This record gives sequence, C-alpha cells and structure tokens, in this order.
Amino acid sequence: RRREEDPDGVMTSTLLARGEMRLFGYKANYFLADHNAFFVLGPSNPFRRLAAVVARHPVVDGLMLGLILASSLTLLLEAPDDIIVSSDSNCPPAPGFLDCTGAATLGQADMVNCPREDGPFFGKAFPPCGSHGAPACCGIKSKMAVLSVLDVVFTLIFFVEMSLKVLADGLILHPKAYLRDAWNGLDFLVVIISMMSAFGTGSAKDLKALRTLRALRPLRVIKRNPGLRVAVNSLLNSFPAMANVSLVVLFWLALYSLLGVQFFKGSFFRCYDYSSQFVYGSSIFPLSNNMFAPTPPLSGPDAVPSIVECVAAKGGGSAAWTNRPFGFDNFFRAMLTLFEILTTSGWMEMIHSMVDTTYPGLSPFVNRSPFLALYGVVQIIVGNWVLVNLVVGTVLTTYIEQKRQSDGINQHMTEEDKEWRELVALMSKLRPAPRPPDGVSRLSRLARQLAESHSFDVGVRTVIVGSVAVQMMRTHDQSGAFSAGLFWANTVIAGLFTCEVALKVAAYGPAYYLSSGMNRFDVFVTALSLARTALDAASGEYDPVLAGGRASLPVRLLRATCVLRAFRLLRFTEGVQRMVRTIWVSVGALANLGALVLLIAIIVALLGWNLFFNVNLAQDAYQRMGGYNMPYASYTSFDTSLWLIFRMCTGDFWNGLMYYPAGMLEVDDLYERCAFTHPDYLGEGCGGPAVSIPFHVLWMVFGQYTLMQLFSAVILENFAELSRGDRSNVPLRVMNEFVSVWESLDPKATGKIHVADLALLLINVSTPLGVKTRMAPTVCVTAFGELEHLRRRRQAASISSVLKVIRDLDIRIRRGNMISYGDTFIACAKRVMMVSSKTVEEDLGLFQCADDEAEAAAAAAAQIFSRPPSVASVASMRRKSRPQAAPQPFVIDWKGRPYTAADEYAARSVQEAYREYREIRLQVRKGVNMTFEIPLDCEIADIIAY
Repeated sequence: RRREEDPDGVMTSTLLARGEMRLFGYKANYFLADHNAFFVLGPSNPFRRLAAVVARHPVVDGLMLGLILASSLTLLLEAPDDIIVSSDSNCPPAPGFLDCTGAATLGQADMVNCPREDGPFFGKAFPPCGSHGAPACCGIKSKMAVLSVLDVVFTLIFFVEMSLKVLADGLILHPKAYLRDAWNGLDFLVVIISMMSAFGTGSAKDLKALRTLRALRPLRVIKRNPGLRVAVNSLLNSFPAMANVSLVVLFWLALYSLLGVQFFKGSFFRCYDYSSQFVYGSSIFPLSNNMFAPTPPLSGPDAVPSIVECVAAKGGGSAAWTNRPFGFDNFFRAMLTLFEILTTSGWMEMIHSMVDTTYPGLSPFVNRSPFLALYGVVQIIVGNWVLVNLVVGTVLTTYIEQKRQSDGINQHMTEEDKEWRELVALMSKLRPAPRPPDGVSRLSRLARQLAESHSFDVGVRTVIVGSVAVQMMRTHDQSGAFSAGLFWANTVIAGLFTCEVALKVAAYGPAYYLSSGMNRFDVFVTALSLARTALDAASGEYDPVLAGGRASLPVRLLRATCVLRAFRLLRFTEGVQRMVRTIWVSVGALANLGALVLLIAIIVALLGWNLFFNVNLAQDAYQRMGGYNMPYASYTSFDTSLWLIFRMCTGDFWNGLMYYPAGMLEVDDLYERCAFTHPDYLGEGCGGPAVSIPFHVLWMVFGQYTLMQLFSAVILENFAELSRGDRSNVPLRVMNEFVSVWESLDPKATGKIHVADLALLLINVSTPLGVKTRMAPTVCVTAFGELEHLRRRRQAASISSVLKVIRDLDIRIRRGNMISYGDTFIACAKRVMMVSSKTVEEDLGLFQCADDEAEAAAAAAAQIFSRPPSVASVASMRRKSRPQAAPQPFVIDWKGRPYTAADEYAARSVQEAYREYREIRLQVRKGVNMTFEIPLDCEIADIIAY
C-alpha cells in the first residue's frame, strides 16, 4: 500500500490498495481506496477487486464514452412530441391502419394523428402502415419502438457500470466513496433519471416531462475527457467571484428599477387592433417602412386615444388596451427591462417608448418628454459600459488566476518566486530546432547564401504584396484586355514563387525544407498558383478576345484561395508573429473550451426544443421567430434550436425571442399560443412566462457573459504570457538568442552538447544569460560560417569572466561528458534570478523530452494489460527480472556526488595552469645555459626528471 494518485482521477492523493490480478488469462492492475466498502468489503475482497479492474479498465472507459455519445445521439433523433404521437392507440403498428372516420369535424381535437382541416383523408381511413401513403404516425411509432429498446439497453449498461464503481468505492459514507466525487454524483443523477424514464409508467405528458431531463446525459462526457474537465473546473471556480459581482449588478438594477417604476408605471400601454394588427397613436409601428413613424390618431388631427376611446373604437376592428412586453409596471418587470437595456438588445425601442410616455390611461404621444431618454442613457453607461465590463473582467481575472495556480503560482508566493515560475513556463516553450545541413556543393552554398540574404527577403515581400494587389484589381465588369493582363501578371508571380521554392530546396535540401510548417504552406500556395495558372490558360484567359468570361467553379475557387499568399507576410513582422504565436499556443485551450461550449449548447438546445416546440408561429405577426412557413429562428427542430442558441450568444434580439414564447406579446392566450391544441398537446411546449424568461435570461448570463468571455481570457492570458518575457529580468530576446546559439552547437537538436562547448555557448549569448562581447566590425559571419564565427568570438572574450559564470552554474554532466539543454537553460536563468536549488529541481520537469514521456506512457500501457508469458520463456524472464543496478544518467565523482560543469572547468583550469607552469620552468632552465645538458631526443618524462 502506498500513497498514489488514481489514473482515473476518481481518487486523488489518498492511501490506495494497489495490486494485480488475472482476468481471462490477462494480467490487470487495480486501485482501491483503503477502506471497507459498505463496511464489509475490504481491499482484498475478490469481488471488489474484480469490480475495480473492470470499471477502471481503459478499454471499458473508452467503450462507455462511445456508448454515452451514441445514447446522446438518440436524443437528437427523438422529437419532443414523438412520445405523444406514438402513444395514440388509434395509430396501430403494421399492418394496422389509422382510422379517422370518427374525426370528421373541422378543428377536431380528439384524435391526435387525424387531420383537423379538409383534405384527401379528412374523416377517412388511411392506407395500412408500411404501405404507400401511410400516415406519419406509423414511422414515428416504429422509430420510437427502436429508440425505446436502445434506451433500455443503454440505461442498463450505465447502471451496471455505476454499480461496479459503487461496489469498488462504496456509496457515500467513506471519505473516498463514489458519491463523494462531484462528477460521480452527476453520473448517478443522470443514470437515475434514465432509469425512471426507461422503466417508468404513466401518461404521455408525465413521460415527456421526465424524458426532457435526459438532455443532461451528454454531461457525462466531461468526466471522461481531461481537457473538458479542466475547462469545467476553471468555469466552476469562477462562480464565487461572479457571485460578488452579481450582487453589485443586482443592487444597481434593483435601485434603478425603483426609480423607473416611479417614472413609467402604467405608461407603456397603447391601443392595439388585433384583427388588423394596427397600433393607434403609437410612435413605434414595426410593420411600417419607417421604424419610428407614428400611426394616424384615432380621433381628431392631434388627439391620441385614451383607454375609453380605444375600447369603444369601431370601424371593423377589435381594438384593445394592450401593454408592451417590456415596462415598469412593477419591480420585477422593471428589473427585466433594465437587464434588456444592459444587453443593448432593442434598447432604442425602449428609449423611444420612454420619450413618448404621457399618463396612465392615455396612448403615447411622439416625443412628448425627450428628457426622459436620459434614464435609458444612464442605464447604457452604467449597465453596459461599467457593470458588463466588470463582469467580463471578473471572468478574465478568475481564469488567469486559475491558470497561474495550475502552473504552480499562488498568492502566497513572493514576487521573485512568481517571476521565476513565469520565466520557467516561458522557457519551457522555447525549444531548439534542427539546423539545415551544410551544403555539399558550391552551388548549394551559393543558393543558401542568396536565400538568407536581406535583398532576397525584401524581394520576396515585394512579390507577395504585388500578388495581393493583383488579386484586388479584379472586378465584375473588367474588359478582356484587362483580364489578359491580370493573367500574365499572375503567371509571372507564380513563376517567381516557384523559383523561390526551388532556390530554397537547393539551399537546404528537400527533407529539411519541408520539415517546417511555414515552408509546407509556401509549397501549398505555390502549387495552388500553378494550378490556377494552368486552368486560366486552358480557359483562354491569356487571349484578350477570349478572356473575361465567367470561369468555372474550380477556377473561381483557386482564384479565391490564392489570397492565402497574404498570410506569408506574417513571418516578416514581429508584432504579427507574436499574435500568430498567441493564437497557436491557444489552440489547445480554445479547442477544449469550444468543445465545452458546443456540449453545453447542445444540452440547452435540447431543453429549448422540448420546452418550446409547440409555440404557434402563425400568431407571430412581426416574424420574430421566423414566420410560420419559414421557422428558421424557432424551437421546432433541433437544428433550428441550436442555431437560435448560438444567435442568442451574440445578443441579437434575444428579448424578442424570449417574449414571444413567454406569451407577453400580442399572443397571451394558451389556445392561441399553442400550435397544437389537442388535450395531450395543450400546454406542452407552448412556453409561458415562468419558463421562457428564466430560460433565456440564464442563457444570456451564462452563455454570453461567462462562456463566451472565456475565449477572450485564453487569448489575453497567452498574449500576456508571451509579452511578459520582454519585461522580465531575462528578456525574451536574450532567451531566443540562447536557443539560436544552442542550435548552432547542436545542429541535430539532440538536446545535448559537449561540456567543452559550454564556454563557447556563454561567450556568444548576451547578458544576463551569457558574457557576449562585441567583435570588430570588419568581421562578417558569412565570411567563414556561423560556427567558426562563434569560435572566433571566443578569442575576443575574457576567459576569467567566463570561468566566473561557469563557477556559479550548477550544471550536472551526463554520460559521455554531455550537458543537456534544460539543465543549462535553467542554471543560467537561476544565476540571474537567484532562486533556491529546491525550486529549480521542481521546475526541471518541464524540460523533459517528449521521447521520454512517450516511452514512459508506452511502458505503463504495456503493464496494465498484457498476456501471460509462455512456459519456455519463464526462466529467461526470471533471469531478466533479477535486480540490477540502474544506469546513472549523470557522471558521479569519487565522493558519490554528481560531477558538474564547474568541477570540469576547475579541473581543466588546474591542468592548464600546471602545463603553463611546467612550460615556464622548462624555458627558465633553458635560459641558464643548461640546454646542452638536456637530452632532447629522449622522452618527456626523462626531461622532467632531469
């Protein structure tokens, strides 16, 4: 038994019982909490051990993830009203038929699947199920039968998995029991809901309400995906800080709502004709061309109707004294209106309504009180410009703090320790890359010299800018001669790009040139340019007579993709490169966050689909939900629901989409608000204020102001981290120089150099990491090569200053008298930052090679599940399993301590000093006329002895 972390993440840093057992001839490891599950089953219980092996096996975990995704997919195939349609006994399975002879009344509401309006099968019997012309309920009934079986199978499998984990860990009473983990509690809740839905009995309405909660099933994916789990933990950790900001926002909304109630209560009513959908005396009439054009007054040239005149109005209409969906008639409605203004959705309409207010019982009058617009303007300034940014800033700050804590930075650290952690995190991202091989011929050396020259670089930039300019010249009405001129310009540009690629391939070789992602992108763009030129030539674009016609789709696509040439300019601008690096290092976090947002959006879309699928779009006069014949912004299907959820994340008219399902617009009657008014449908999926308002407001707060802001947090944190290197004690420029010099000494990027090259490294790196000195201006790198340039700089350096630096470096020498990249980089930075050796030892793990990590992962995977050895190989395996001394990665001195570079250079200095002393002594003896007595033809030992 040992203190160890469970790889499944269920138990963290607790006392575990670890062992292995045989399962169907295979060896499998297991981890168990060191307690008795249910106070009976101890860690050595075979049933508990078997449950732990099966439940936590990687194969089983992957299988469960696939089943969760498959079961979530079945939720998308089942419409909310399928349970109602399939429960109708009047629509039997094949070979039965739907008999509607008893439903021959227009507008009938007794039989769900029978038509209500006059048609071919109105009041008649449909063809048998399975034949041509069968009603839709037949297919729905068959689909629901299959989905019900799959639901039962999935639920039973999930229940067995949960039972195995409960058997292995215990239920809840022990410290590390199953339900003590929040993710396991979520799994438990979802499985119980699925059990009640799959095996419960009741009416169609009861089952539908229960089956709606199955939309939470995709949340189980989060536990089994480490990236999603990290994103969710960051999101959950931001809630405490968000609670404090929410109190400030609620306090402002409550305080300002009380003022709004005093100003505008009962003043937003107007006279509305439901039959003609005409608003009398109102300054806002959305059906007109002018959004804020007033309608003609009800009586008199300057009069506006009162509530009495509105109700008594004649002329073929049915006018009613109707309130707006927004308003300040009570405290809670005022808070909702101020929240809408805070989100800037429809705020102009609300301010115009404030300006037009008169008195309760009188219709609005155009621009009666312009000064009242200040009430809405103050809400925009305080709410949108201050409070919203306060919320966004809280989300960003919380995410940054969580990320810093995950990097080992906490609030109890000193400023020096925080700066050291940030520096190490930045240094871990700088890796040496292989250098191009030396040219084997004079031609390749000349090609490399030309490719690395400044003039060639400027020429490439000029050609790229010219290619972009040529792409911008194309218009829809250009002449044939102009089209031919563009063709020849593009041909020349494509030829220049081809020459550039050919020159660099000749300079560096195909293997090294194509090893860079940017170079592969250059080859791809050049290939597109050549293909575009070939297709243009085939269509006759070179001829002024034939050019200018409508090109085919492949040619148009190639012309559009040639704009990718502009991306090649990114490598030439340092500021843009930093932006690109920021996006690149953010890809992993953005992918996890995007997957989390998509998962939550799917769940919310499923809930919206089930809650508002029966909203009557025919009553939507202003087509807020897309209209009856084209419901592109409604909850009638899953895809439109998902699109609507995404639309609300942008804040586009979300309050209109909230008010219509809530019944707070012109449609406030249940029979008018529901598309289907059969007894089983009435009130199901029709929305309502108690459902629509919390649903849409919560999604706006959580979706737009929390989830969406995490994308900004990821980008800003990574950008700040990359920019932080320029402000630290070790500038990013010097760190990049260190990596560049290391690449020159280690051209194959092995991560190791000989200890004798350490002085050469320090001499060619600027302070504070090195002791770089300035050479004579006449010295040119290209005159004798980069490595020779580094060596010549060594002659101009002060050896004593180099030795002083090496003396302060604690760089351990590895086998073969080699020093590693990570040890050297950390030691040089430690000398500048003056941190403790313990902190350095903890941070050296960031510089472990990826090959070592892959090898360790492969070894761990091989131990989890392997076949037993054959009888013939048992003896050899026993011989190999005998304890052997592990090879030491570092060189050990005679005292058993790691041999460092300082020790090596100290020994070298002593040896050098002794050789110099011996030479001086020999020369002195020569100078006292003893040369003739020295036997110069003998060994050096005899000379020294003499």
